[in-house]
Amino acid sequence: RRQRQLCIRDSPRAVVASLMVDKDQFWKKSGEESPFWDCRYDQEGYALWEQSGRMPAVLTALQWVHMYKLAEKEVAGCDVGYTKVRYEDYVDAPKKTIGKIIEFCGLEKSRNVELWVSDVAYSSANRKFREILDERQIEWIERIVGDQLDELGYARVCGKGG
Repeated sequence: RRQRQLCIRDSPRAVVASLMVDKDQFWKKSGEESPFWDCRYDQEGYALWEQSGRMPAVLTALQWVHMYKLAEKEVAGCDVGYTKVRYEDYVDAPKKTIGKIIEFCGLEKSRNVELWVSDVAYSSANRKFREILDERQIEWIERIVGDQLDELGYARVCGKGG
């Protein structure tokens, strides 16, 4: 039986925004002068961060892209069944999305799962990033994650190319 991998993704803007909500705690380890994690950005990435004025949201977006590309590379090197599910697709149509996941995994439909999914109240916070991030931050984030926004089917709010 072939191994299967399921990847549930959220909008990169939502991920960055969630880390900016408690920015002081997130950046507490080393401050905003340098990343506190071991990252390997190319010179272009560091240049973008510098151009932004070392904006924490920009560095976080760069890390998101780095991890996204790393995960895609790992999956490409494995012989596994792979599918992506967007978090908001699950929130918007939980029964349909769970059905696709169950089918992808080769599992039997379950009445218990259907009942559980029906009992949960879902709400999407995908637009909440606009309440957390200012326009300049969103422009920078979209500049950095634009290719992934397009690939994952997310509309840009600042126009193509940021």
